[in-house]
Amino acid sequence: MKTRHVLAIDPHGHLGSPLPQVTADDQALHCVESVAAARKVLSKNHCSVGLVVFDSCPPTFQEDIEQLIAATPMTEWIGIVSPQAFESKQFQAFILNAFHDYHTLPIEPQRLAMSIGHACGKARLRLSLTD
Repeated sequence: MKTRHVLAIDPHGHLGSPLPQVTADDQALHCVESVAAARKVLSKNHCSVGLVVFDSCPPTFQEDIEQLIAATPMTEWIGIVSPQAFESKQFQAFILNAFHDYHTLPIEPQRLAMSIGHACGKARLRLSLTD
């Protein structure tokens, strides 16, 4: 079976130990702390799924993520969000429009694993339509 790449952008290390629990055997996990590091990973690997942790990030982080998502139309994105972030209607709209799915912190590993699997399947379907 072909390896599927999963990218996690986690600026503050919130995912840490649960991350190995949420990826399947055929998924390679790339965990980075910045959008710049994410761009490097994406330049070398097609990532089926991208995870982004939003917790006390500067406003420019959201802008950088919007640009990254726009530049990677074959990747399905999942937001990992602090409950406080949802107080903003603008942020709610961003999550709704830009992401395949979202989870609130702290994550539930089993639920996130299912979301990643579903997003990988959706990314595979998207790729098959471009062949």
